[in-house]
Amino acid sequence: TAEYATPKAYLVGWENPDAFEAYDATFPPKEKLELPGQLTN
Repeated sequence: TAEYATPKAYLVGWENPDAFEAYDATFPPKEKLELPGQLTN
């Protein structure tokens, strides 16, 4: 029987949160777009 293990790369943000936050800050801010014809909540 095989056992699932989360890939190590998925846990980068937990292992070194300061470095991950600095890396994440290099990306532009996210925007929520509402496009024509899109269903919204």
